[in-house]
Amino acid sequence: MTQILVNSDGVVTSFSSNEIIAVLPASINSINLLQIGSNSFVSNTVTTTIDLRGTNIQRICQFAFQSCSFLQEVLLPNTITTIDSNSFVGTGITKIFIPASLQSIIGCSLNQMQNLVNITVSESNSKFCSINGSIFTKDKSKLIKARVDMMNENDLPCKDTLLRADAYAFTCSCMKTFTASRSLLEINQHTFHCMYEISTIDLSLSSITTIPAKCFWGSAMKHILLPTTCVELQSSAFLSSLIQYLIIPASVKTISANAFDDCKHLKRVFYQGSYDQTNAGVSRQTFPSLKVYVLDIYTFKTFGTIPVMKCDQCLINIHTCNHHQRSTRTLYFVTLIFIQ
Repeated sequence: MTQILVNSDGVVTSFSSNEIIAVLPASINSINLLQIGSNSFVSNTVTTTIDLRGTNIQRICQFAFQSCSFLQEVLLPNTITTIDSNSFVGTGITKIFIPASLQSIIGCSLNQMQNLVNITVSESNSKFCSINGSIFTKDKSKLIKARVDMMNENDLPCKDTLLRADAYAFTCSCMKTFTASRSLLEINQHTFHCMYEISTIDLSLSSITTIPAKCFWGSAMKHILLPTTCVELQSSAFLSSLIQYLIIPASVKTISANAFDDCKHLKRVFYQGSYDQTNAGVSRQTFPSLKVYVLDIYTFKTFGTIPVMKCDQCLINIHTCNHHQRSTRTLYFVTLIFIQ
């Protein structure tokens, strides 16, 4: 038995069912179904397939199917135009087909879908396209969402020409390592959120200028290579990640006071610049074993409130070449040996 409540505006406000496959009608009590409302299907633990193809649904609102853990498939109608943020969070959906009508979807729309291994977009869609199960903007310049079972970064389509990665683009991805290409200009909040298998993220060749808020939240990487174009580390950029070692390029001017919140495993930071980082938000109280290394050009006594240590200049001089591709990576790994 399936029970559906809809308001006068055609918004589905409540759904309950004990059926494995639920097929929604075009109308209820002469009211056309136009939207799936927020939290309307929340926590259904019976239905595995929801078929909306016979409806005129235009929008799926945020958290519409939240925690429908047994839900494996939602069949979208050809009238759908918008999928809001977190619409399918906590579901068991494994695949999804995006019709030509869809005009608005972001990485956050497909957030926390740990089983989503195949996204297919209609070739007639004017805004988006899919390649090997991942979804991009139509011009392939921006990654919206990568398939979560991709373990090899080289399997990511358009990796060498990608300009932008959306929020939550790699959330729950199984990748072990990620190396950005020179083309990458922008990442967003939560782009690398909850990557539980990742060990190293290398952005050194990219032209990224900002590490956005909560970009690496909850991810398992121990090492991150930042580009020399980076000027800012925003609030909670590394929140609750497992990062241990970090080189901060000389280009970084601003480090948010809580950029390293709950980074309990952070052991070493090497800041290559001269800008005042006494407000960086690290203290001996929160990071009792953290060591911070700087060069002679850094004239301040602390990084946050932690006293800084001067690096061995002889060691650093070997790697002061301006070849972007090589210097950052080489310096990073040599410094790790030096500071452990």
